Amino acid sequence: MTRSNNNNAKIMLIICSILGCAAVAAQEVARNETVGNRARPELDALGIRIGGFRLFPELGAEARKNSNIFATDADAISDTIYVGVPALALRSDWNRHALNFGADGEILRYQDFTTEDHENYSVFGQARIDTVRGRFFLLDVFHRRRHEDRGSPDDERGFTPTPFDQDRAALSFETPTGPRLFHTRLMVEYEQLDYEDVIGSGGVVNNDDRDRSSVFGSARLGYGFHPAYSIFLQGSAHETEYDFQFDDRGFERSSTGYEVAVGTTLDFSGATFGDIFVGYLSETYDDPRFDTIDGLSFGADLSWNATGLTTITISGRRQVEATTVGETAGRDVVRFGLGIDHELLRNLIFELRGSTATEDFDGIDREDRVRSASFTARYMMNRWIELEIGYRYTDRDVDPPIAGIGFSRNIYSLSVKGQL
Repeated sequence: MTRSNNNNAKIMLIICSILGCAAVAAQEVARNETVGNRARPELDALGIRIGGFRLFPELGAEARKNSNIFATDADAISDTIYVGVPALALRSDWNRHALNFGADGEILRYQDFTTEDHENYSVFGQARIDTVRGRFFLLDVFHRRRHEDRGSPDDERGFTPTPFDQDRAALSFETPTGPRLFHTRLMVEYEQLDYEDVIGSGGVVNNDDRDRSSVFGSARLGYGFHPAYSIFLQGSAHETEYDFQFDDRGFERSSTGYEVAVGTTLDFSGATFGDIFVGYLSETYDDPRFDTIDGLSFGADLSWNATGLTTITISGRRQVEATTVGETAGRDVVRFGLGIDHELLRNLIFELRGSTATEDFDGIDREDRVRSASFTARYMMNRWIELEIGYRYTDRDVDPPIAGIGFSRNIYSLSVKGQL
């Protein structure tokens, strides 16, 4: 009996060892990969082969419950929104170089307040040219049709959401990182924004004075002192030109700006990786009535694979964002974020996000604090069907209080997506 028990114990020990090794293998995360973006060959869409390309069609449907569709501070109005989300992507399947195209849409229909109905869409293309030893050029272009969120501080409160077009083209060049290697990243970008007029309580709201174009360039030079980290020096400059020299309030909002920074890129065996930098930024406006916004800048974007099943991300940034609110042209924004992705099952992912931002409207007595939190559960039933439930909370607190501006909002969502 004792020998039988010993044999059983040995068998159980072997089985447990095998299962333990399998569990560890299942929880391993590839270098610089997170729980949220890692490949899942048994669940990822296969696409339809077309020569040297693969076509990936998607179709999604979503129901949202928004507790405050007009983002007001009092007498909040809720509504249910039904959303259709078609998408199509064509991706090359080559050993070297890459060429991708795609388009997607978002069709929103409100159950009660049909004046809020609208459609968004985008078309895009990407080309990567590989040179030698990991160096490559990357060209990104897209055209987007969007509608301004009711919670935006620049929203003019028209009877319908404000539509706008965004066009962007960016060309970049990058060399590989590594110990005892110099690393270079160069980019030049052009962006154009075109806002359409809407009808408001006072008649036509002219948004043409918000139309603008921007040219942006950046360069980074780094050196890998160690396999786990490298240091870099980076700089960027941009120019924003509004289509009209003066807006409807008589201000010149065109500006130029730059940022210089020094930082480090971390990579501890792929478990912890990302960038941290600190520097100086400046934004100067054509209108002499607007002060220059300058001072300390910083940024952080770090990911930590705490286990093979959990990824924690931390981000932070100070930057200047354009605005057309009152007698100010720029918002001095400091933003921090925290995210947690957890793989409860191989096909069930929980995502938790939180952020806080302080928006200082330069030149006027106004400071907004924006807080948000969200939770998402993604259930990948198989490689063709994915279900998702979500919740998002947003709060904008305005100091000093301004009637109709601050708000709190809860959004609940349930969606299903089919893909090939």
